Amino acid sequence: MVSRGVDRFRLTLRRNIEQGRVTSKGGARTALSSVITPTAQAIRQFMDDTKSKAGPNHTIARLIKYTEPEVLAYLAARALLHNQARRTHRLTAQAEALGAEVEMEEATLRFEAENPALCKKVLADLNSRTGHEGHRVKVMRHVLREHSELGWKLWSTREKVILGTKIIELLVAATGIATLERHTFTRNKETWVLNMSPSFFTWIEQLNDVNELKMPAQLPTVIPPKPWTSPTSGGYWTDVFLNPHRLVRRTSEEHMSLLEGADLSEVYSALNAVQETAWKVDRRTLEVAEALISSGTDLGVLPPMEKEDLPPKPHDIADNAAARKLWKVNAKLAHERNERSGSKRVSALKQVALGREFVDYPAIYFPHSLDFRGRMYPIPVTLSPQESDLARGMLVFAEGKPIVDSRAEGWLAIHGANLWGEDKSALDTRIQWTIENTTNIVDVAAAPLDHLWWTQAEEPFAFLTWCFEWADYMGDTDGTFLSHIPIAMDGTCNGLQHYSAMLRDPVGGAAVNLLPADRPQDIYEEVAKVVRNKLLLHPAGSEEGAMAQQWLSFGIDRKLTKRPVMVLPYGGTQKSCRTYVNDAVTDRIAAGDANPFGEELHKASNWLAAIVWQSIGEVVVAAQGAMGWLRAAARRADNSCRPLVWTAPSGFPVLQAYKHLDVGRVNTTLFGSIVKLSLVSETDELDRRRQVNGVAPNFVHSMDAAALVGTVNYAVNNGVGSYAMVHDSYGTHAADTDMLAACIRHAFVDMYEDHDVLREFGNSVSKMVPDVDLPEVPPFGTLDLKEVLESQFFFA
Repeated sequence: MVSRGVDRFRLTLRRNIEQGRVTSKGGARTALSSVITPTAQAIRQFMDDTKSKAGPNHTIARLIKYTEPEVLAYLAARALLHNQARRTHRLTAQAEALGAEVEMEEATLRFEAENPALCKKVLADLNSRTGHEGHRVKVMRHVLREHSELGWKLWSTREKVILGTKIIELLVAATGIATLERHTFTRNKETWVLNMSPSFFTWIEQLNDVNELKMPAQLPTVIPPKPWTSPTSGGYWTDVFLNPHRLVRRTSEEHMSLLEGADLSEVYSALNAVQETAWKVDRRTLEVAEALISSGTDLGVLPPMEKEDLPPKPHDIADNAAARKLWKVNAKLAHERNERSGSKRVSALKQVALGREFVDYPAIYFPHSLDFRGRMYPIPVTLSPQESDLARGMLVFAEGKPIVDSRAEGWLAIHGANLWGEDKSALDTRIQWTIENTTNIVDVAAAPLDHLWWTQAEEPFAFLTWCFEWADYMGDTDGTFLSHIPIAMDGTCNGLQHYSAMLRDPVGGAAVNLLPADRPQDIYEEVAKVVRNKLLLHPAGSEEGAMAQQWLSFGIDRKLTKRPVMVLPYGGTQKSCRTYVNDAVTDRIAAGDANPFGEELHKASNWLAAIVWQSIGEVVVAAQGAMGWLRAAARRADNSCRPLVWTAPSGFPVLQAYKHLDVGRVNTTLFGSIVKLSLVSETDELDRRRQVNGVAPNFVHSMDAAALVGTVNYAVNNGVGSYAMVHDSYGTHAADTDMLAACIRHAFVDMYEDHDVLREFGNSVSKMVPDVDLPEVPPFGTLDLKEVLESQFFFA
């Protein structure tokens, strides 16, 4: 892993050097941020001295009225580091090139100051088209020539050389990364040159040596991971990492102190059981993915393997303004789609490559660690049970277990229906769906590249792997079949399940399946129903009544309300509700639904979003009350200027400390280059807004993490050995699913019967800040938690 990280770093660095982008990676980037501050200080001092003294330096001072010293320092340092492969530079050429860059930066800033509207329009157009610096300079020169009324006069070569030379002199004097010397070239002509110092190259190499070890390529292991026994020992066995993994990733020393003093035995037990689960790569699914990639056919289940072509330019694009504008819009959308699909394409290719690498191992493992809320995550990236449908489709349990009874068979059948998208019906209906589609399933398993029915599933690759398994089970004649598929059971809007349980809310609890029912309750549809009822209340003949009728004709479905409801426990706001409603409506129109609002669509969507937000509040009253109480408590505690600390029911101490950052940035107006300076640091001051906004989602995340810990420990004590756990989706073998289902429910009920988690949070804050006056904890409702034990759709 370390060797791969080094190779990847060196390859990227070499490409950046070849493409003139060396300052975007590696030691040169660190060097860049390190030399800017002293150089800027030297430039600022020079400018201050020039103001008070007459002399030739006034020529330089009058040229740079708008450009900040940090920008001048950045442009100078970047120019030297871009050409670091050359140890010697002719000073005049280097100075003129630097002066030309400063000239265009100064011209752009003056343009922005004197004609902000026009400058904003020009820069927005440039940003939408290209980041190529040469083109940006040409466009800006053209604009400045066309707008002679701005009074901009291009600098002479002499002015550019004088300015560039002075800035380089100041950089050399302030940093020592180079020296200015006289050098004799051909014909005995002596000239000034800029020599990069030997110590500079040694420094760059040392920085690269360190950087290349910082990011090892995290991979699965082929032996069980090292058990976690302390906050600093576990996961990978190797000791060669420059930065060894900790139990909690990216944690502070303050949090480490809390962890070291806590009883984490329950957490260690569950985390070790999850990371000791043996997996393997399903060869058949891997080969299908490889075949699709080789053929260049994505079938809608893979990201496009080729970039989308830009739309053809209209023949009259030069003369037809409307056609030109439309083409630009469509071209920009194509660029955006290519950008989005590009990262997904790379991820899919990496997943398949890693699948091929590990397919011959009988068992692989995924070391896990935690985030600051206690949530479990695999340390390996790209290929893991928490990644995309493709990655999850390629991974099955290494251990196989027989299907010994109708209950296990039923769970295997239910899982296939869930993956297809039939997860809103009764369990018996899902089993029946699988039975009725067995012919299709068997045909897919026999020839997946010919029978493409599987590509219509909501999770196509996971469904394909399940098709292989179901076909094997159906074809088993000698009783040797072993099931390897993880059978997943998902919570219903799990954040709201936790809020409903902690407040014993019968209304919200019923909507998220905490109570027994014949069919699964659908909170998204429940909110949609409330929205429809509200729309019906608007009187006919009024403007709002007409809009309400248009929305009712358009159709208010669960897809429109799903995301606003789903994100509510994790910090959703009325603003985010507007965004998600707009997105859902736009997606439906893009898929072919008629737009009844024309150009007023955005206004109409915002109007509807307000009704959706009100409706959510009526369905999940208690949850919103709990979130409001948490924010109020955080707001009052923030006056103490201390982090929020609470202990989850698992014993895991959570520390929330969002601090203000001092981040220096250099942002050139024309070139658009941004670099973070070396003075990036956390202040001692907490970011009040983030502290308040983050507490509700972080609190509920710590609760779902604790519920997972409790579930796994229950299951370990009852003989379950394999776990596919993704926060609010729990999986194991079909043969063990009944047991895991019981453990999920008992762990959840025990957690909330043994802990009044909101009151415990309040006590923790009061203990830390004794003089804080917290609001009253919201009262319990009438929900009987024991009913969760009988709810078959709580997790299903």
